[in-house]
Amino acid sequence: MHMDQVFLDNNDAYVWLYDPTPWYYYIAGAAIVLGIIAVCLFPLWPMEMRQGVYYLSVAAAGFLVFIIVLAIIKYIVFVIVFIGSAGKLKLWIFPNLTEDVGFFRELLAHLCLHI
Repeated sequence: MHMDQVFLDNNDAYVWLYDPTPWYYYIAGAAIVLGIIAVCLFPLWPMEMRQGVYYLSVAAAGFLVFIIVLAIIKYIVFVIVFIGSAGKLKLWIFPNLTEDVGFFRELLAHLCLHI
């Protein structure tokens, strides 16, 4: 069989390379469709579920505000220490906070001091 699936001479056989769609693609697609329908029917949800979604969204917004405030405090402390030491010390609190690393690796390094 030729990998480009072209006939080079009359002795070649034509073969289809068939890669079937996995079954979990259908389950994931159905879950996405049902999830979208459930979100569209939000006004019909019971009050307890709507209140739970509200609390969850407030908690997520609070977490984002906490991370932003922590980043601002990080830079303020850095500038104070840097100016106070005339440029000799560089103190970083949570040095991986704004880096593109995993969640747990971000929290492993709490303090970094460059002299």
